[in-house]
Amino acid sequence: MKELRITLLGIGLVFLFSFAFGANLLTNPDFEEWADGQAVGWTTTVSPQNATYIQDSEAHLGSSSAKVSATAAYGGIRQEHIAYTATESEPLTLTCWIKDVTDTDDPATEYVRLLLTEWYQGGPVYDVDATNQVADTLATEWTQYTLVADSTPPIDELEIQFGLYQTDAIEYYIDDVVLTAGADSAVSDWSLY
Repeated sequence: MKELRITLLGIGLVFLFSFAFGANLLTNPDFEEWADGQAVGWTTTVSPQNATYIQDSEAHLGSSSAKVSATAAYGGIRQEHIAYTATESEPLTLTCWIKDVTDTDDPATEYVRLLLTEWYQGGPVYDVDATNQVADTLATEWTQYTLVADSTPPIDELEIQFGLYQTDAIEYYIDDVVLTAGADSAVSDWSLY
């Protein structure tokens, strides 16, 4: 009976968070699904020679995360063609958990940029005030980062990127990424660039 109560409580909490914060728009946000050495739904950034990633057991929650090795500027991991349609502006909230692999690198240059791009009819819709991206130094413990940006309709899909902001090579783990529409939150732990 105790196990049933705990299970029902867990289901209730998942429902409550889904209702309160909206459904996660991402595929495989917890990096638990892998096929042929690739996280389902994820790829490297536009310049694939600038980054690689592998499955790793160092996880925030669950059993795995993506360990990203970025070797040059803007190298990283992304998810594209995220189904989302908007005709009116609303907040988009992107959160993730990131952990630096090692602290031997210079923390002043260990910047990762979180970028949200809106697309309409195959072309990017850029937010002119640059509030669609943030960057911050990495910590050696799991740290949650959040970006909130207002959508700029019309939109028919989204893309997110987690990329190296500066040119020094870094390695980091990423896990438990959530992208919701309409959630009201504030930017924390990131500075605008």
